[in-house]
Amino acid sequence: MNFLTVPTLSTPFPAAMTTEFPPPPKPKIPFHKMLWKEWIKPVGTVLLLMIVVRSSVIDWNDVPSGSMLPTIQIGDRVVVNKLAYGVQIPMGGPYIEVPLTPWRFKNPLRDVPMIRWGSGPARGDIVTFWSPNVLRDGSVDGRRLIKRVVAVPGDTLEVREGVVYLNNKPTAFTETGTGRTETVVRESGERDTRPVRDGIEQADASPAHYVQFIDGRPNLRDMAPVTLKPDQYFCMGDDRDDSGDARVWARQNIFLNREQITGHAFGVAWSLDGWSPRGDRFFKKLK
Repeated sequence: MNFLTVPTLSTPFPAAMTTEFPPPPKPKIPFHKMLWKEWIKPVGTVLLLMIVVRSSVIDWNDVPSGSMLPTIQIGDRVVVNKLAYGVQIPMGGPYIEVPLTPWRFKNPLRDVPMIRWGSGPARGDIVTFWSPNVLRDGSVDGRRLIKRVVAVPGDTLEVREGVVYLNNKPTAFTETGTGRTETVVRESGERDTRPVRDGIEQADASPAHYVQFIDGRPNLRDMAPVTLKPDQYFCMGDDRDDSGDARVWARQNIFLNREQITGHAFGVAWSLDGWSPRGDRFFKKLK
């Protein structure tokens, strides 16, 4: 005898028949488009932003020579505020520098004037600028330098036996030590060990700062009086006997103009003695 089997809830129904199709193949992107999208565009954007920031906002520069000793040590990486005295149109300086490389080239916007504010650099400021010095072949030096502002527009400056006279008054100098020797790298690249005389210099109400002299090696210890015109500044290195600065240019009647000043150096980000870090100079304020 046959019985009809009635399906119950416990009896599973056969699964529905489905047909699975593989996903359509992705279109192949040409190599040049992939290269542009994945590499050139993002890397180029980062480099462009770095150029704009370093040209107009904030910069960091290494110091390879000892012309600003003892304030700035060889191997310091100084931080420069490029908004201190005004705003330059991005890449508005005489050169465009490619970040993370030693390359630089002439900038077609180099003659675009900056938007100024304030009264400009003050005495005692440490500034960066492109050297206005004219070389023997008639070309402009164009190196980036870092020096201290000693005189501002309208000042009369003279140097007698190493003493700076500002508006016919000698700057105050207090000797802090003698007999110290130091091995340094000159701006010519030569290394030497020499006796150093340290002191603190102050002119009028300007901030006091350290300077050093090398007795027995007179160098630019005397300079005839010069009076600065509007927009002219006189800058010197704190290492008074090992600095190629405005004392050299004044002999050729060349002076630093405000438009050539690129920023105010206000601190040290980090410092290396060769490959060894100088921990006491990390994040150090310059004065």
